Amino acid sequence: MVKTAADNAYLWEALSRGELDWLASDHAPCPPEQKQTGSIWTDYGGISGTGLLLLFLYSQGYRQQKISLAQLCDLIAGNPARRLGLFPRKGQIAVGADADFVCLDEQANTTIRGAEFASLGKFTPFEGQQWPGQIAAVYQRGNLVYQAGQGILGKPQGIFIEPNH
Repeated sequence: MVKTAADNAYLWEALSRGELDWLASDHAPCPPEQKQTGSIWTDYGGISGTGLLLLFLYSQGYRQQKISLAQLCDLIAGNPARRLGLFPRKGQIAVGADADFVCLDEQANTTIRGAEFASLGKFTPFEGQQWPGQIAAVYQRGNLVYQAGQGILGKPQGIFIEPNH
């Protein structure tokens, strides 16, 4: 999370101009008591942001006209897949690709609640904020793996993919 409004504005401008190729989020899968041990040497750093990145870019970027929908897709999928050597299998919707995609309900809103995160990390600086849009469904290799109201469906089906670079 960027600390000043000026820093925040600069990063959105850089995204809009295409100066940043992709983004990442932090992930701190620990319970709150591990973040406040009383010592900087034992406190677990970071926040759980992995599950919020797409919705954040959609609601705070695309919906506020800071980035285009094409830029959002490139930032979240296409460019990381290229950088990590997973394109064209990952990062696009095309014949021969893995059919990994998210269905977003543009009419719904999401209230951010750390207690509802799938991660052990329940802290978020966005607690209580309401963002436009809601993740309705997630497909992995064409299979429904998440549905709003039901949560994660079935067991994880991850596989190792050898980078092509």
